[in-house]
Amino acid sequence: MTEQRDIKTFDDLSEKYSTWIIKYCSKSFESSLFLVWYTDTDENSTDRLLTFKNGEIFAVTSLTKLKATILSSVDKLIEFENLNSWLENFNDLEVTEYCIYDIAKILGEIDKSNLDIETVEGFANFVNLFGDFINQDERNSNLQVFADNELIKEVWNYFYDFIFWPRLNDKEKFETWDRPKLEIDTKELFVKLNDIVKIFDNNIRQTEKAIC
Repeated sequence: MTEQRDIKTFDDLSEKYSTWIIKYCSKSFESSLFLVWYTDTDENSTDRLLTFKNGEIFAVTSLTKLKATILSSVDKLIEFENLNSWLENFNDLEVTEYCIYDIAKILGEIDKSNLDIETVEGFANFVNLFGDFINQDERNSNLQVFADNELIKEVWNYFYDFIFWPRLNDKEKFETWDRPKLEIDTKELFVKLNDIVKIFDNNIRQTEKAIC
């Protein structure tokens, strides 16, 4: 009962069981999707996406029946240790997403050659998510070549070298810092990122349609 009193919001539940909901926006789909992302309890604390046994990423278009949809598909999913505990403690909590990956917006900004902090950060976060998908299953290892593309890595490294770490170490100084400009071919970056997005999107299964 003590543990239950500690869970007052859906964020509390997510933190307790290291299981979060991602809102994912891409032009590949008619509406936004919701994915389940978690940190596994394995030796390496591997970050993973909830997937079906065939490797496809589990996704829903609404959070209203998320629990019921997962339970109806559970025999086809790769279960993880905290999944049942997370589901069992939903209770009357309002189910909400932890963060948003608006890949449609990121591609749109890159297409306009806008490489502001928000765009570069969104880019790096998506590349990290794609990396989680690659690393969680040996069947995805052939996709590593896309994440290792020279241009993709250059922008990813720029984010950590000139945005993430400087901001983390001294936020006040970062706000006034005239950081080096990211000089790259944005048209080529758009193409390379779009390739990754298509691969990722092609591995997503909208689950409601599958169980109707």
